Amino acid sequence: MDFKEYKGKNILAWLSYNANYEDPHGGINNRCYVYPRVMNDVNYDPIDSTDFPKFGRIEVRIQGGDSADDVCSSFGSLVNIRINGDPYPNYDSNNMYSLKYNTQYGKTNSEIWIESFSGRGFCQIIDVNNDMEVLQRERSIPAPDFEIRTTFILLRYEDKLYGPFECGERKEEKIPLNGMKEFQYSIGEYNAIDYNDKLLVIKDNNDQEALILIPRTSIPSPQECAVQYDWINEKTLIESFIDTLRKENFYNREPYTREQMRQLKEMVRQLAESGGDVQFTSDRIDKIQSLLQRIDRKEEYVREIAEYVLSDETMRTALAEEVVNNYFDKIKDNLPAITSVEEHINSLKKEETVLQKSVEALQKNAEDGKVESSEEDKIKIADLTEKIEELVKENEALNKEIVLHKEIKDLEAERDRLEIEKNIRAKDYEKIEDQFRETLDSFNDKAKQTARIIDSKLLDKILRGIDEESVTEGNTSFDVSLLHTEKTDYHDIIERVTDFIRDKAHRDVTANDVANYLICITQGFITTFAGEPGTGKTSLCNILAKALGLMADDPQKRFVDISVERGWSSHKDYIGYYNPLSKRMECSNKEVFDAFKLMDSEDGCDQSKIAPFIILLDEANLSPIEHYWAAFLRNCDFTSVSNRSIPLGGTKSFKLPEHLRFLATVNFDHTTEELSPRFLDRSWVIMLEPNRIDDEIDDNIENLEDMVPFEAMKTAFCVRENDVIDEAIQDKWDSIQKIFRDKSLQIMPRNLKMVRNYCAVGCRCMERDTPATKFAPLDYALSQKILPTINGNGDTYRELIEDLAKECTAQTMPISAKHLERMKRIAENNMGFYQFFSR
Repeated sequence: MDFKEYKGKNILAWLSYNANYEDPHGGINNRCYVYPRVMNDVNYDPIDSTDFPKFGRIEVRIQGGDSADDVCSSFGSLVNIRINGDPYPNYDSNNMYSLKYNTQYGKTNSEIWIESFSGRGFCQIIDVNNDMEVLQRERSIPAPDFEIRTTFILLRYEDKLYGPFECGERKEEKIPLNGMKEFQYSIGEYNAIDYNDKLLVIKDNNDQEALILIPRTSIPSPQECAVQYDWINEKTLIESFIDTLRKENFYNREPYTREQMRQLKEMVRQLAESGGDVQFTSDRIDKIQSLLQRIDRKEEYVREIAEYVLSDETMRTALAEEVVNNYFDKIKDNLPAITSVEEHINSLKKEETVLQKSVEALQKNAEDGKVESSEEDKIKIADLTEKIEELVKENEALNKEIVLHKEIKDLEAERDRLEIEKNIRAKDYEKIEDQFRETLDSFNDKAKQTARIIDSKLLDKILRGIDEESVTEGNTSFDVSLLHTEKTDYHDIIERVTDFIRDKAHRDVTANDVANYLICITQGFITTFAGEPGTGKTSLCNILAKALGLMADDPQKRFVDISVERGWSSHKDYIGYYNPLSKRMECSNKEVFDAFKLMDSEDGCDQSKIAPFIILLDEANLSPIEHYWAAFLRNCDFTSVSNRSIPLGGTKSFKLPEHLRFLATVNFDHTTEELSPRFLDRSWVIMLEPNRIDDEIDDNIENLEDMVPFEAMKTAFCVRENDVIDEAIQDKWDSIQKIFRDKSLQIMPRNLKMVRNYCAVGCRCMERDTPATKFAPLDYALSQKILPTINGNGDTYRELIEDLAKECTAQTMPISAKHLERMKRIAENNMGFYQFFSR
C-alpha cells in the first residue's frame, strides 16, 4: 500500500481497544485501533480494505497522557480519521502499520487524527415493530439498544421506509419523532427494496452488523412520494397560523377583536391561499377550525373567573391596583364617568319607586276588594315585580362600579403623587450627577494635560510658541474595489473562514465553531475571547480579521489592535481628547484616533459598499473594562434611537457607524480585573481551551485580498424574517428558563433576546446532523451568554448547576455540560461558590 494516496483524506473507521490489556510496567493502556471502512459517497473518500493488513486496521499510539479508554469513551465507536504522516511498518507484528495520535498537535499535524462521526449528510435506518398507524398515534419509538448516530432517521417496517424524521431528546426510554420544516413537516413512504443498493452497512471490528446508513441525497423529498403523512404538531400549526394572521394584520396595526376571533373559522381558507412558511392543507385547515372552536368555551371560563374575583373584597382590591398601575391608560377612555353612573342610578331609583307604588296600589285594591284582581292585573303585578328585581340587581352592580371607580380614582391620585415625587427626586439627582460629571471631566482634562506637558515636553513648545503637530487632517475614503464582489451567503462565508483557519493558520476548528464566531461578531457590539494565557486568543482575533480580508495595507486597514494598559479609566486614555489649553484635539493613540475619525466620516454610508471595522482590546481586563469602555456600553443596542456617538470633550464627538465591532481578549489571574455584570450583559464570552498553536508566526499569514462586505455579514448572520427556532431547541430553551425561574433567578431581558436571535440564525447556519450537534445553537448561546452570568453560592446555586447539568448532558449539549461540570468541581473546593470564570 502507498500511504501517500490516503494522506489528508476523510475516512470513516471503527474505533476499538483491548479492554483486558495490562501494561507489564504498570502504565496506562495507550494503544487503540482504527478499522477503515469502505465509503464511496457523500463526504468520505473511497478506500481499498486490503490496504490495511493484517487485521484490516491501523494501530494508534496515543500520546499526551490520554488512555485508550479515554479516547474511545470520548469519540465513540464510529469515528472520522485523517492520516497526516507516514506509518511505522512492522511486518512481524499483528499491526503492520502504526501512527501517533496527539490532541495537542491538532488535526493537520498529528500523524493520525481522530474525531467523532459527524453524521452530516446521512440518515440512519432503524427497524421498528409498529406500522404507521401506531407510529402516528405514539409519535415516538422505544429507545433502541444501539446508539442513534444521526439526527435524521428513517424507520423501516417490513418492506417500507418512513421519514425522514428528526429525533427528539430521549425521555422515559422513548425517542420522540418530529417532522422537518424543510419538508413542510411531511413524512414520505418509500419502498425499501428500491434503496437497498444505496444502503451503507457499517460493521464493527468483529465484522458484525452495527448500523445502517443511507445518504440523504439518495432519498427523494416526501413531497415527491405517492403516499405522504402529515406530521406537524398542534403547537407548530397554531404558531404558524398566528404568524400568518400577524402578516395579514400588519398594516391594520390593530389587534383582532373578540368578534373577529369568532369569525376566524371562515377566514382560514382565505389565509391558506396567501401562502407562508408552512402550507395549509385541507386537513390542517380542519384541524385549525376545530381548535378555534374552543374560543367560545374560553369566554365562558373568563366570565366565571371575573365574577369570582369581583365577589371577593381582597381580590377585587388587588385587581383594582393592578389595573391602575399597568392598564389604566388603556381602559380609562372606555370607562363611563362616575357622575353619569350616579345619575343613572338615581334615575333607576326613581323608576323603582314609581313601579313599587304601582304594585302596592294594585295589591291594596285587590285586598280591599275594591277591584277584583283580574288575570291581567296578576300578570301585570308579576311583570312589575320582575322588573323591580332586575332594577335592584342593576342598581347593585352600578353601586359596585361606583366603588371600583372611586378606588381607581384614589389609586390614580396616589400614583400621580408618587410619580411627581419620583420626577422631582430624579431631576435633583440628575442635576447633581451632571455637576459631578462636569467637575470630574474638568479635573481629568486638566490632570491629563499637565501629565502630557510634563511627559512629552510640550511645556517648552508652548513657552516658545510652537504648536504640537496637529492630528491627521482629512480621511482616506474606503476603496470599494477591495470588496468581495460575488454574491455570498452564510455557507460561503463560513467555508471561506474555516478553510483559511485550517489551511493557513493550521488551527483545528469545526464549521460550527466558525459559524459561532461570525454570529457573535455580527450580532454583538463586542465579543470577548477568554481563557488561560497561551490559548491563542489574540492570534485567533488576528486570524479572523485576515480571513475576512480586513488586514489590508494602510490606509485601507480595517483592523486595529489596542494593548490595554493598567490604570485606564476613560476612552480618552486610548483615543484622544479636547485640550482646553491649546483649544485643539489631541490623540492618545494616533492609529486609534485616526480609525475613529475615519469611521465618523463613514457613518450612514451604504453598508453594501463598506467592510466591517474591528477593534481589538487586547488584555482587556488589565483595567476595569466597564470604566474605560463605559462610553461604548450605551451604544451596544443597534436599534437604539439615541445618537450613537462618544464624546471627546468640548464640542467634539465621534459618531459610531453600524459596521464597527469590538473584540476583547481576557485572562484570569491575580493581576486582572473581574468582568462586571453590566459588561457581561452585553458581551458574548467565548471560552478557548488550551490548544497547540502552529509554529508559523501569525504575522506571516497573508491577509485574504478581498474583504467581506458588512452587508453580506448582516444578511448572513443577523435574524431574517423567516428565521425560526426549531421546536426541539425551543423546548429545551423553555426547560432551561424554567430551571432559573424555579430557583427565583432572573435571566435579563437583553440576554433572552440575544439568545433568541442567536438560536434563530444558528438553526439556519449550523450543522446539526448528530445528537451531539442537534442543539448546537443553544449549546453555544447558553455557554457564552447565560452561564458567564452565574455568580453566587449556597443551596440555590448548587441546585441550579445540578439541574442545568441534568438538562444539558454531554451527549446533547457537550459545551455547556463541560462548563457546568467544571463549575461544579471547582465549587466543591471553593466553599460552594459557583462562578463561571473560577479556575
